[in-house]
Amino acid sequence: MILSTVIWIRSATGIIVVPLLALLLGWVGWRGFREAPERRVIIAQGLAVVAAIDTLTRMVSYVFMKQVTVDGEVRLSDIGNFAENVGGWYVLWGIAFTVVACGLLGLGAWLAWRVPQAQPAPVNKQRSAGPSAKGKPPSLR
Repeated sequence: MILSTVIWIRSATGIIVVPLLALLLGWVGWRGFREAPERRVIIAQGLAVVAAIDTLTRMVSYVFMKQVTVDGEVRLSDIGNFAENVGGWYVLWGIAFTVVACGLLGLGAWLAWRVPQAQPAPVNKQRSAGPSAKGKPPSLR
């Protein structure tokens, strides 16, 4: 994030906020919540959901465009190229890509936030060979 600040960020707000956020996240990952590491997981999951929703919202506006303007030149968008090469209407492909993206986001959230199933306690297979076990059926030892 600090390298990104040097290379790409030009606003005063970004130059201040992004390094501070990088330091905060670094602290959380390295030293923070040492006594409660499950909080690190919650923060990582929250960041993942924010990033996924950001990507999804940016994608949805682009995936329904047949053409885009790049450097002053009108070209087919990615979904427009896909529709031209595979066939079909670009809007239907946009809907299909959006449904898949939303489904993957939902699946990821479900996998991350589901309550883990309780695992049964392991069975101790060692049996006592002492004097009290002699003469008793195996089910009573």
